[in-house]
Amino acid sequence: MRVLDLFSGIGGFSLGLEEAGMETVAFCEYDDKCKQVLTKHWPEVPQYNDVRTLTAEQLKNDGISVDIICGGFPCQDISTAGKQAGFQEGTRSGLWSHCARLLGEVRPKFAIFENVTNLLNGQRGDWFKRVLWDISSVGYDAEWHCIPASEFGANHHRDRVWIVAYPKCAGWERLISNYWLSGGAETPHAIFSDRVTASQLTVDIDGKCLRANHGSSVKPYRDRLKQCGNAVYPPIPAMIGRAIMSVRGKNHANYQ
Repeated sequence: MRVLDLFSGIGGFSLGLEEAGMETVAFCEYDDKCKQVLTKHWPEVPQYNDVRTLTAEQLKNDGISVDIICGGFPCQDISTAGKQAGFQEGTRSGLWSHCARLLGEVRPKFAIFENVTNLLNGQRGDWFKRVLWDISSVGYDAEWHCIPASEFGANHHRDRVWIVAYPKCAGWERLISNYWLSGGAETPHAIFSDRVTASQLTVDIDGKCLRANHGSSVKPYRDRLKQCGNAVYPPIPAMIGRAIMSVRGKNHANYQ
């Protein structure tokens, strides 16, 4: 299962999905410092710079075939801590439209999107209606679940909504719930290997560790803190990835 990772950040999504047995075949990330991290840990994986200009034709011309699109699109304009501007033209959160566009162009077997839970309630629910409408308009169904990182062993709550999309009539309804109830996720604290965690991805780029008592100026480490704060918690996409892998190859409509 080949993954196109949009709004890649430091690769938390890919880290989790690769734990489930998938392969990242391309990143799309705008921030130069995040791209440094991706280059360090995935040196062979191509990187695209701007989701607004990325197209299915470009991926095809570059020989990149995609089974899954994932991405935590920007939350600045829908978070309760933000300006509540929503998906207006020119907003960061408005970049969601390019996730929907690429979903329709690339037509992957699955897509996984993540954002703050205020997406469900913002502007009296209109923001989430917009997301579901965009997904439906390109021929996909969706299910969504609010999953906090604390349920998977993290020391912080970090509740987020996770959206899993698949072609209409594919037969994957309640994919995540069915996987959980069938015992696929043995405990709420999903099993995750001893590979590097998202918070460690940004360590050792320059041979230094991030420590609260380092004694030097905080400024050199602000980018590192920002990157960790923006990253998804890898065990959650790992669980979703395992749910997808558990049905891989089953004879459902629109799944080849």
